[in-house]
Amino acid sequence: MRPNSDLSNIELSLCNIEPSDVFEGNNQQNANALLIMSLKGDVNYNWQYVLKYGSSRGPVFRTDWPNNFIVPFSAKRKASAYEHSVNLGSQLSINGTFSNLYARIDRVASPGPSAHELYRKAVEDIVGVLITTRSSPNGKEAGYYFDDDNFVTLDRMGDGVAEIVALVVELSLAKKRVFVLEEPETNLHPRGLKALLNLIRESSISNQFIIATHSNVVVRELSAPDTKIFRVHRNGSRPSDPSVVTEVVSSASAHRAVLQELGYEFGDFDLHEGWLFLEESSAETAIREILIPWFVPTLKGRLRTFSAGGASNIEPSVAEFQRLVTFVHLEPVYKDRLWVRADGDSAGKAIIESLHSKFPYLAAPRAAAFVKEQFEMYYPVRFSDEVNAALSVHDRQQKRTAKATLLEKVIKWSKENESDAIAEWSVSAAEQIQLLKEIDETIRL
Repeated sequence: MRPNSDLSNIELSLCNIEPSDVFEGNNQQNANALLIMSLKGDVNYNWQYVLKYGSSRGPVFRTDWPNNFIVPFSAKRKASAYEHSVNLGSQLSINGTFSNLYARIDRVASPGPSAHELYRKAVEDIVGVLITTRSSPNGKEAGYYFDDDNFVTLDRMGDGVAEIVALVVELSLAKKRVFVLEEPETNLHPRGLKALLNLIRESSISNQFIIATHSNVVVRELSAPDTKIFRVHRNGSRPSDPSVVTEVVSSASAHRAVLQELGYEFGDFDLHEGWLFLEESSAETAIREILIPWFVPTLKGRLRTFSAGGASNIEPSVAEFQRLVTFVHLEPVYKDRLWVRADGDSAGKAIIESLHSKFPYLAAPRAAAFVKEQFEMYYPVRFSDEVNAALSVHDRQQKRTAKATLLEKVIKWSKENESDAIAEWSVSAAEQIQLLKEIDETIRL
């Protein structure tokens, strides 16, 4: 949630706990208490000033780890320059800026601390490179090794990278803290954003989060039964009109309205009665454009097919889908309506085994691997030579191109020769046709 003004006009209080006790670090066991955010027009705190110096109108927010309680990440949190001095004091300071970021990174960059492995994996997943530290003339500097002889420093990588790395550092270290995050989606690729949100979700087991966002992805990914969502909107058309904060009620229609307001296009999402996840786009296209219309037409408009885009993407796609459907419907309606199929190679079989262990409702036959190793092997037999040629390509990108070209040819031939195509697909794709018939029978019940 983001008020009309910035975070300087937010007052924090804790239910049944003296704020001075908590913010002075004397009540860390209550760090998971309910945190209330309220807007007060007459409060004129400067966020960074209060963090550093305190205020006669409110409690002092301790800035020395581990006595700090608030971990702030406002959109204006910048540093004109990074300090190279790395010592215990700079490593433990939570000062509301990035000035000591090199020291904070150095604390988790080297193997040893328990937070190191979490930081290493998270920063590589989210940023794409490992941000570490090295010696500099005045202490240390952070960045990444382009190669053995070239080190790209963080100050040459843009503010966005620094903001994300700083957040990853704090998420790797924090326990029993309250994070105040403003628009974590800024400067992130969608894949990197989802990796960051996964880290926040894991960190929420031992921390609490107040997040201001304009992103439907953030709302969808971080919603849980105990999450409270507030909508902030201007009460009027003039810039001077006050903002109004309302809690989003826990109803399916209210949740859909929030996502749509943030740009999520549902289309006919709510009309589908079943969902089929497939490993590759070739399987999804052939089933959607050929097999369903010709062999099980009663599934048209009732079964939604998805392509995960590779075996490694199946599990995260299922997890994301599960969160979205639960958020929209407030109940796990997917449990009896979701099917997953991977290719029959070793990677596909391993993913299916993992799904069985992590999602009990996806036990066989809900989630299973096809018999053949690649879906292209189910094309009509007249394309066998071209299938073998495409699958024998070693270069990954060239192989992807060859498979896409072949798929286009197969679909085109099928639609131009419907009678022959129906006869040949009925034999070559009998396994998939039987699956679709079983799905149709199930969702009819």
